[in-house]
Amino acid sequence: MDQRRIAGRADEPIARREIQRERWREFLDEFSRAHEDWLVDVSTFDPHRGVQPIVHDRPLQGITFDGNCIAIGLDGGAETHLTHVIEHPDALSVEQEDHVQRSLAILSGAATVVVRFRSALPAEMVDGVP
Repeated sequence: MDQRRIAGRADEPIARREIQRERWREFLDEFSRAHEDWLVDVSTFDPHRGVQPIVHDRPLQGITFDGNCIAIGLDGGAETHLTHVIEHPDALSVEQEDHVQRSLAILSGAATVVVRFRSALPAEMVDGVP
């Protein structure tokens, strides 16, 4: 898996933007507000085990950064909340196409956790849609 290209087809122009660590909290707060309840797939990739799915098609509740960990909150269904925690993250990046965010990548050590939207649409197109 090419870590520079997380989502989309090889022929699509997708830009990867690194988020500076001092902006992680603010960026993730904005990202969470813009994408709350969007269906996401979360997976991990490491060079020894390859891609390992964590969850598929779960509503995103939010992503937070507390200075040491990034926590991905998901609706687990039947009034259940799932949280995937990435300890000591090293890098955070977002992939977008035509200013539409498609996925978020969190690097920690040799592993990368990817949050990918089932359908990448501009937030204003789904604003107010349950």
